Amino acid sequence: MRRVSGGYMITSLVFVCMFVLLLAGMAMPQPLANSSAASGALPPGAILVLHLDEPTGATSFIDASGNGNHASCSDCPLAAAPGAVGSAIQLDGVNEHLIIPSDQINLANASFSIAFSAKRSTTGQWHSAISQGSTATNHALHIGYSDADTFFFAFYDNDL
Repeated sequence: MRRVSGGYMITSLVFVCMFVLLLAGMAMPQPLANSSAASGALPPGAILVLHLDEPTGATSFIDASGNGNHASCSDCPLAAAPGAVGSAIQLDGVNEHLIIPSDQINLANASFSIAFSAKRSTTGQWHSAISQGSTATNHALHIGYSDADTFFFAFYDNDL
């Protein structure tokens, strides 16, 4: 999720994404292979749960956490794309993205856990799957793959 004017973004990666889960606190409730987000059960502390199983042509994506953090898009990914289990969204890596309003999601100075399922269709390029914040040193969290094909979970311009 990249923070943009008024929101967070799932963006820029040519990939298929099946779900996104954001929890308050540090620990995931169970192994990812048995993820509550994938099965439909809501774990304690859920802030955002996107199943990303909307029909073809969708321009909004429902937050199943009950917190109303629904995602929307104007440059929309392909919804109802085949996923490893059920359906997913497929982004083109150029301009398609989802925006999640940030007015109820404040991760500053807070512990949190995030889980998502994504499959890249290209390698050898920088691809941010989820980002939040602005493009200034230490003002954004970004998660994705480097051009060396390594996974990163880092701050913008300061990967610690």
